[in-house]
Amino acid sequence: MNDPAGDRPAVVSRYSLRNLPRVESLLGTDEGVYIVALDAFFEGLAADYEPETANGDTNFPSRLSLIESRVRPIVAAGNHRKLERALSAIRHSRHLSNKVRHEFRVYALEDAVAATQRFLAFFEVVAVAHPVLQRLREEIDRHWMQKKSPAEYHRELREQRLSLNRFRKEATELAEQVRHLQALEEDLEAVRTEAKQYRLELEKTRAASEKRDVRLDDLRRRLNEARLREEELIRRQHDLAAAREYIDYISRFTAYTRSRADYERSVMLLSDEQHATVEAIRDSADFAIKGPAGTGKTLVLMHAVHQEMRERAEELPFGEVEEVAVFTFNKSLTRFNRYLARIIGSDMPDAVIRHVDAFYQDQIVLQNLRISYEEQYLKEVFGQQAVPFLTPEEFHREVEEFIFGNDLEREEYLEQTTRRPGRGQALTRTQREEVWRGSRRVIEEMVRRGEVSRQYAVCLITQRLRDDPDYRKSLLVRRVFLDETQDLSAAEIALFKVISRKGIVLAGDEQQMIYRMGSSYLRAGVDIRGRTRILRTNYRNTREICALAEAYRSIRGEAHVEAHDEAHDEARAHDGDQAQPRARLQDSAFRVGPGPEHFRCGSEEEMHRILAERIHFFLETLGYEAENLAVLASRSAILTEVARMLEKEEIGTVDVRTDEFDFETSPGIRLSTLHSAKGLEFPVVFLVLPRLRVNRDIDPLEAIAQSRNLVHVSLTRAMDNLQVFTLRQPKEEALKDLASAFERAQA
Repeated sequence: MNDPAGDRPAVVSRYSLRNLPRVESLLGTDEGVYIVALDAFFEGLAADYEPETANGDTNFPSRLSLIESRVRPIVAAGNHRKLERALSAIRHSRHLSNKVRHEFRVYALEDAVAATQRFLAFFEVVAVAHPVLQRLREEIDRHWMQKKSPAEYHRELREQRLSLNRFRKEATELAEQVRHLQALEEDLEAVRTEAKQYRLELEKTRAASEKRDVRLDDLRRRLNEARLREEELIRRQHDLAAAREYIDYISRFTAYTRSRADYERSVMLLSDEQHATVEAIRDSADFAIKGPAGTGKTLVLMHAVHQEMRERAEELPFGEVEEVAVFTFNKSLTRFNRYLARIIGSDMPDAVIRHVDAFYQDQIVLQNLRISYEEQYLKEVFGQQAVPFLTPEEFHREVEEFIFGNDLEREEYLEQTTRRPGRGQALTRTQREEVWRGSRRVIEEMVRRGEVSRQYAVCLITQRLRDDPDYRKSLLVRRVFLDETQDLSAAEIALFKVISRKGIVLAGDEQQMIYRMGSSYLRAGVDIRGRTRILRTNYRNTREICALAEAYRSIRGEAHVEAHDEAHDEARAHDGDQAQPRARLQDSAFRVGPGPEHFRCGSEEEMHRILAERIHFFLETLGYEAENLAVLASRSAILTEVARMLEKEEIGTVDVRTDEFDFETSPGIRLSTLHSAKGLEFPVVFLVLPRLRVNRDIDPLEAIAQSRNLVHVSLTRAMDNLQVFTLRQPKEEALKDLASAFERAQA
């Protein structure tokens, strides 16, 4: 059927109208039969375009190529790549239905869900509407809303993971096998097509009389050669059984987050635990949301903000405005929270969600000052006033992080009434007196130059808020919500407490501190006694990712979190059953998934080559959209090298730190430093760690703790798949421990 271009949409629609009800009728039956039917649907669509493809001589990839060529003209230009990926994912999963046909293979519910996702991805691109498609989407949503682990549906999936361990080798070797297998399968498909053509020609030649014998002998020879090549390819294919098992294994666990729409659907629903926490925040007092990575603290916070805004609209007379404010620790998280707000259906303006440093800068300018983040400037100003018994770096930290960070008065500091976690040596009263005088000289010099440090700026803003009622009134909001509070000082939290009329809501986890080693909520004037909820179930990461993070955290006896948050003690002292010891991360994860993979490379060049191959694998074999892949690295320079390398591979990238970046609309693989990825999440993370920056300006033990916390937090940015790249012989202790953690997790 050589349909005119104008009739191509009608072909898909007519065919779908006839056959989608048949697909729906198989829902709830045998999963393997259902998967075969989905593939058969596309074979039939190809035959609707060209009836001659129905005679069995056209292979499945060729039929999909035919469909692509016919529907491409009706697909928006911006969706051509999505069409290719949708059909590529269907082509690469063909072996599933083949195993049903040839081995009567039994599949699990999760396999049927994954096949349905691939099926629906095609229709989303070609924009065909049909009630059956909507019901299939609802079925997948219903399956997700049950919030159960695949292991709770089918123990077979865990058995699959355990059986795979028998085949597991060094990750780089297995990746090489995958490449060989994919090339073999393409060759095998071509040989089988060639053999079919020879068989057809053989039949036609037998019916002819002229030069039949010579022609028959030639065709028999060619057919026999094709069969021998096929047997050899099949034998080599069997030698790569581990690679096929690996692809099956990865594919069946990635049903939910291949596309951006899949990701959005996966995060927008609240569990009972999360919903109960949102409801508890309705109270007007201070409130804290705590929990390990992946438990949904930010999602709960954004739902609570949405709820607060709805209540505000109901309570206020028409036309009156009372703002709600959300503050985040970094720019990337600010944009991510705005994205989350849109996903959950909130109409909150972007201006509601702000980066704390942008807020501080806006306010300190009103005092004819600016905040300096220049490391060299701050070293100079603080170093000039250093005291003999502390190094310049120690003096800088004592003043900036302890005195300014707690907004201390002189007597408080001299009498040592405030804890000094992570500060190292104890100081005598005489020494503290000298440090205090030095801090006053630092203030004089910074003010004289017109540039102040971040923590001192917070002290100045807070002081003005307390002294100037009109100024406080100009900043006063109905309620303040703070995300990632573990990296904020007591002085910062106190500032936001002053401008919040109803109390302050904080979300954080002291085990994810990457900048400071503890602060006190009580010191900030925040009272969360009896008003703390600890989220315990991890909905972001798989058990396997959590097991790796837990193994890494436990290598040095959790030394990196010994400098804990006083607020954790405050919550434990007053929250009854909420004060249970923290469970292992993997025990809190609700779903299983593919194990994280560690690629130990001989050089950075080899690392880039393997990284490119793995990205191609996730895009083309597994069918992920680029927007759900992220490359995280310890330094901007490494990201620049990665972006340049991927550009040569014709793979687009986008840096999440740029002002133009938008989580919802910006295309391309996400690039981020480890620090900027704090609070974010991605379905697939490629963690590129040829080296790791260690802060040499602080106490060595605390520097190691910060590095380890940074790596730990980065591991838990991955939802489904985690790919880690290091050198074979890393220099940094934090990276050496990472290799050990992989060995422990696999054991």
